[in-house]
Amino acid sequence: MFKELGSILPYIRRQKGQFLQGVLALILASFFSAVIPLLIKYAVDGLKSGNGWLSLTIAATGLAALFQGLLRYTARMRILNAARDIEFELRRDFYSRLMSLPYPFFKKHHRGDLIARIMNDIGNIRMMIGMGILHFSGAVTTTVVSLAMMLKLNAVITLLSIVPLAFLFLFIKVYMKRFQHIFKEVQEAYGTLSRGVNEVLSGIRVIKNYVLQESERQRFDTLNKAYMDKNLASVKVWGAIFPSLGFLGGVGTLLVMWVGGYALIHEKITLGDFIALNTYYMMVMWPVAALGWILSLYQKGLASVKRLDLVNDAEVEKEEGVVLPGGPFTLSVEGLGLKKSDVPVLENVTFQAQPGEKILIIGPTGCGKSTVLNLIVGLEEEEYEGAIRLNGTEMRSIALSCRRRHMAVVPQDPFLYSLSIHENVSFQRDAEPLVDVVGMRDEVLRFEDGLDTVVGERGITLSGGQKQRLTLARALSVEPSILILDDPFTHVDGFTEHLIWEKLSPMLEGKTVIIASTRPVPLHLIDQAIVLVEGAVVDQGPPFEVLERDAYMKLLYERQDSE
Repeated sequence: MFKELGSILPYIRRQKGQFLQGVLALILASFFSAVIPLLIKYAVDGLKSGNGWLSLTIAATGLAALFQGLLRYTARMRILNAARDIEFELRRDFYSRLMSLPYPFFKKHHRGDLIARIMNDIGNIRMMIGMGILHFSGAVTTTVVSLAMMLKLNAVITLLSIVPLAFLFLFIKVYMKRFQHIFKEVQEAYGTLSRGVNEVLSGIRVIKNYVLQESERQRFDTLNKAYMDKNLASVKVWGAIFPSLGFLGGVGTLLVMWVGGYALIHEKITLGDFIALNTYYMMVMWPVAALGWILSLYQKGLASVKRLDLVNDAEVEKEEGVVLPGGPFTLSVEGLGLKKSDVPVLENVTFQAQPGEKILIIGPTGCGKSTVLNLIVGLEEEEYEGAIRLNGTEMRSIALSCRRRHMAVVPQDPFLYSLSIHENVSFQRDAEPLVDVVGMRDEVLRFEDGLDTVVGERGITLSGGQKQRLTLARALSVEPSILILDDPFTHVDGFTEHLIWEKLSPMLEGKTVIIASTRPVPLHLIDQAIVLVEGAVVDQGPPFEVLERDAYMKLLYERQDSE
């Protein structure tokens, strides 16, 4: 068991003081609980014999009940609060782990499923630790103390009553593995459901535009039913265990009543003994009934631990490596080649960007432009042929944090946070000049709150062109030595794009800029043009010379002139 929970044991050890205090309080509470039936026995027997200790016995019973309640309250506060602290630490560390994982990991694992793990699975682990330790400790101490008192009162009745409970362990052994498998499927179904909902909410604009509401409702019903079916499967197994536990407890109660009644009739035990034996056995029955619930908590938590371990065991981005001082930088790409699933994506791509140079990589959609940029930044982890060097140092030996500290990327798909325009552009710099450079000054002034306008989730309140331009402003705010632009103006009209390039040009002085584009870029700003087709360089050189030689580039710019 401890091997399977190995990843969360360090968290439990850090809270061991709280847990030990809680368990100690439960042990003391169990002793006070065990005293109450004994006091009832003395009170009943005292009534029969006519002694005068009844008032004192009642007072002692009240005090025992009071101390028991206070101790159980203390135990719950210590154990459940410690479990909440563990939940906080698990969620914090899991989030930090996600931040350390490479970009390809998130292409394979949907964010909806990851959200389910960080919320629902960690909640299950907290329940397993907190409620599991609380009720299991209480069950063990109550059972041991109650059985010890029963043995003291009458060993024969006690041994007969616990015979049915021996079958309990057989049920646990049979259903333990089955529970774990079922709860794992339940959690995976929940992750799939969460993923489906996340996709729909992210793409709500497309769904409404294409009137797909009904088909999405049907898809959600399918996912929802699958989740319900998995839960019903767990209920069926649970439904077999709980009545079995109740039946075993009922048989034990029957034995106590039958054998104890026989002994009482034949005056082998007193009426007080008979009442105390039944009371103690009922105290034993509560932990027995709770054991099934504790078992389900454990299996849910174990399934969730394994789901977290799948993420925690994923290989993180390698942070070690050479740390380069500040720029300027010479970027060299030498014989770059890459295959995915044995299909060539890049073949012998070679170019060099001197400090301050502007490189244009142009070519049709799907020719490998973005792949080249991702390899430079370190977002692609595939083993590539050739070399990418920064000031002569191979990129693979440079620390990723160092590489990215000196680079800024404007991706094809712009992403904005649900924050204000100012916060999306920069937390530290004045955002107004940057917003002006990307041609959004007048548009921002039209907003009621100006730069403090909250743009909504993923910038939903803005147009595609506005999101792209704010993403460019954010990249400029960090003042990178190398600026990478991956089709940055696909949602911007040609006139606005021209104005942005004119304003942008002075800010790019001294910066190395790599531009990947399927659209014409003003050639007077470019030092070197590279034409990429099907992953291979078909022409490169000074932009106006390449324009004269290459048919693709000539056609692209002639079309722009005609428009």
